[in-house]
Amino acid sequence: MLRRALLTLMTLTLFALTAAAPQAQTAFAPVALVNDTVITHYDLEQRMRLLVVNGAPQGPQLRSIALEQLVVDRVRLDAAKRAGVTPARSAIDAAVEDYAKRRNTTVAGLEQQLARAGVARKTLEDGLAAELGWVETVRRRFGARAEPTDPEIDQEMALTAAGQTRSFRIGEIVLPFAGRGEARTRALADELSATLARGGDFAQAARRNSASPSAAQGGDVGWVPESGLPPAIVEALGALSEGGVTAPIPITGGLAVLKLIETRSEAANAIGAATVEVMSVQGVGRAAQGQVAALAAQAPGCETAPALAQAAGLRVQKSEPTDLAALPPQVRNAVSALEVGEISAPVRTQDGAVAFILCARVSGASAEAREALRGRMRSQRLQGFAA
Repeated sequence: MLRRALLTLMTLTLFALTAAAPQAQTAFAPVALVNDTVITHYDLEQRMRLLVVNGAPQGPQLRSIALEQLVVDRVRLDAAKRAGVTPARSAIDAAVEDYAKRRNTTVAGLEQQLARAGVARKTLEDGLAAELGWVETVRRRFGARAEPTDPEIDQEMALTAAGQTRSFRIGEIVLPFAGRGEARTRALADELSATLARGGDFAQAARRNSASPSAAQGGDVGWVPESGLPPAIVEALGALSEGGVTAPIPITGGLAVLKLIETRSEAANAIGAATVEVMSVQGVGRAAQGQVAALAAQAPGCETAPALAQAAGLRVQKSEPTDLAALPPQVRNAVSALEVGEISAPVRTQDGAVAFILCARVSGASAEAREALRGRMRSQRLQGFAA
């Protein structure tokens, strides 16, 4: 999202955007100027060759996809420079090694593949450096917001233990307003959504129209856990059958059209859940909602709540230590996001209202498992900020 906002805020001057390469141009003549940084015909040709190595089909849209990716890279590098971020040589080398592993080869084998395709190693390194710099820039800007709290980790563990974790395999077509303008972009998004919902070729449409790097893979971004997606997108995907396509979804600086390729439920694993102690404060009758809300407004803890509840004519009950996943859904939903000592908002019952106070929480997972989950959740959120 931040990337697309930057694309709209930063100055972008394109010298050539036609599908066919201009004639009588030298290799280092400019194709585009992005924030005073030149993209040359050589840069463009190299990125096109790299896309082909990665499986992109050769065709009239290859040039525009390559140019859009280069523009995004230049914007990212500019943002990283402004933030004082420069990827270390060791980080770039590690990224190249990871890139090779994901393609089931060694760095030496990868270099041979690139050489056969006429791609300089520096072309790959430049793209990876832009990605590394961008991730670090996003981390510095949004790191605090991406950090999961202990209740959020407990909630994720409870969902996993209950076998409720869900993941989506998603296709995306990203349409920034920059370039086409908002009116044309909205018209294109509506047309694509309608056509693809009727069975059109999503992968071909993504390669032709999407500004996302996933365009080279036909828009396929792979498996994404539900916890790593914004609620609005989860809701939109949850309403689809497999193979369905969303209406245009607003994103920062543009629109996106998504395809639900596949859904899967993750099996419960041994990550462990939390054991909690919960105090309920319950009232009966028509006035119960107001009485419980008035008590909750005083933010009592488990030590002070009994006396306050007795004075208000409310009933208090404290549970024995119980697995969070084993609590009734009403109770689990109310307390899973609470810090110890916090009280929930009042919840209506058949005969009144109730609020819950989290008195204690003990994690059933090892410190290593919790930190591993924290790292995954943090990475998913940072990816969401960077998208």
